[in-house]
Amino acid sequence: MVCPEELKIQNYYQHLRLLNNILNESLDSHWYLFKSVLLIVHCLVNTAIIKIFDRASWGTKYALIVGCLGLFWFEKNALSGAIKIYTKSADLLRVFKNSEDTYERKFVKSCRPLRAEVGKCYYFVRSTMFTYLDAIVSNTISLLIL
Repeated sequence: MVCPEELKIQNYYQHLRLLNNILNESLDSHWYLFKSVLLIVHCLVNTAIIKIFDRASWGTKYALIVGCLGLFWFEKNALSGAIKIYTKSADLLRVFKNSEDTYERKFVKSCRPLRAEVGKCYYFVRSTMFTYLDAIVSNTISLLIL
């Protein structure tokens, strides 16, 4: 027999899933523009640091370094927030999966962890930050070669 508290938790999770889908659909069109602008700005700041660092005044050096660190901090916090959505919901579902109650295990089989999607085919996981940093480094190197 399912207790009312379990039904409430499952109902809340289904509502969260619905809100997650609405959020993913609403951000889908803006993600590519946001990602491209942020990547271009970060690569330009990195290239400026490397190209003009020895000739720049101390104020310019300080501004470029603070800009680069500020961009990295923003990207890290934005991506880690999206990653936490996935990990926390996966942990919650894992708790239900290990339950003795057969109803809870059946409920978990029909659920997926909440995901902040990037387009239609990819979502944020723990390795996304490293993938994004790899794109920044490779694009900065490409700019330096030009």
